[in-house]
Amino acid sequence: MTCRLLGVLLVSSLVGCPSSVPQRPTEPPPATGAPQQVTPAPTDPPLERVGPTPTTPEPFAPTPASAGLDRDGDGVSDDRDRCPDDPEDRDGFEDEDGCPDPDNDGDGIRDVDDRCPNDAEDRDGVEDQDGCPDR
Repeated sequence: MTCRLLGVLLVSSLVGCPSSVPQRPTEPPPATGAPQQVTPAPTDPPLERVGPTPTTPEPFAPTPASAGLDRDGDGVSDDRDRCPDDPEDRDGFEDEDGCPDPDNDGDGIRDVDDRCPNDAEDRDGVEDQDGCPDR
């Protein structure tokens, strides 16, 4: 292996290769009030890549580390939550899907106004606004 391939002065000094970068002599500090002269540093030759080339990371997929995330705070982890930005309403109706269910029985009357949120209104002209089927 050549000194150029190693590319690091520290390593080259450890293995006994001569340094390819010229050393700048140290200069005493200028006297007070005297203008400072700046000497440009020598440019190093470009380093050669040794080893595998880095690859682009894969697209996001749930991992054990991300599986416990719960953006909406509803207790259903995002990897199982069908609505990760809308919290589940925890009313005993399909609570495991992570989505709020504003009208559990699908009768068109929101659960907050529905006296029977899990039993659909029968729309028979008798108390159709209460959300309960008339028996």
